[in-house]
Amino acid sequence: MQGLSQGARRAGAAGRIARLASGLCRRSGRLLGVGLALAFSLAPRGGRAEERPADETLRAIAERGRLIAGYVQAVSKARDLLAKQGVGIAPPDSLVATLDHDLWTIAFLRDPPRDEAPGMPRRGTLLLGAADYSESTGEAGTLRSMVPPQTAPATLVSYGRALKVAETAAADRATGTPKEHDASIVRERDGSFTIYLIPKPEDPSRVPFGTDLVIRVAANGRQLQTLDPLHTEGAEVPLAGRAAGRPTLHIHKSGDLPTPTDVALVLLHAGLAPHLVLTPHFIFRIDAEGTITYLGPNQTTPAPPAGAPGATPAPAAPGPPASGPAPSRRGGVR
Repeated sequence: MQGLSQGARRAGAAGRIARLASGLCRRSGRLLGVGLALAFSLAPRGGRAEERPADETLRAIAERGRLIAGYVQAVSKARDLLAKQGVGIAPPDSLVATLDHDLWTIAFLRDPPRDEAPGMPRRGTLLLGAADYSESTGEAGTLRSMVPPQTAPATLVSYGRALKVAETAAADRATGTPKEHDASIVRERDGSFTIYLIPKPEDPSRVPFGTDLVIRVAANGRQLQTLDPLHTEGAEVPLAGRAAGRPTLHIHKSGDLPTPTDVALVLLHAGLAPHLVLTPHFIFRIDAEGTITYLGPNQTTPAPPAGAPGATPAPAAPGPPASGPAPSRRGGVR
């Protein structure tokens, strides 16, 4: 009876992963509307950069930023769960999180071996286990291991493949020692993938802004389409050392909108809020909930005084800023 019960649990977990994978392209009305606003409002506007951004644009950027932050939180919780409950599970090569309403399901994937023994059938990517994480409660459920591991659904395999393409492209672009990063992958309405790479803080008391990348990969998960920095310059923002209620800030030297990763970083590091983003023409505030508020025109963009809270300039990232993310609801992270 115990073996039968364990088999039923494994089958149920595998079925849940397969159902979620097959439903990744479905969209809710809420996020579909947000995505459409984002796609159209971030298009080039030809000589009208100083026009006040539409509220729909700011809401769309904030929603994408919340999605990115949710990815990172879900995977972080899953890694903690693996460390506590993952006895007997082989180390995964990637974690892919899929969202259904406010419930994330995180799949632990292992790549196929590179060298198969002669005469043995070729094996695909394996699903080692899965776990759930609820955004509403902030809690992760029990780790569900697959014994033996099962073949991963094709959709999840393509997510992991696209992520590896993005990470390889970012590593090839990097100069010096590659930095650790948080990554999120989003499948867009046209089937392509958008991957966000956000460097992790090297100093826990400072948060890096501006050294993030947005990478787009074809729907098959194999062809790199574009790789762009989301900022033209980097900055580090201290989490402490300012008067109560005084905002943190960083400056955009080009581009007149906050980025989704700006929002995600504020959500992931509560000490940043409220956070100001100064662009060449506008000033915005990001609050602790990720909401972006337009504060008015930016008459000047002064650098923060030495020793004051704000941004410390870092080496500029080469290349032009990205034009903005495309609409989506679901995705995965590693």
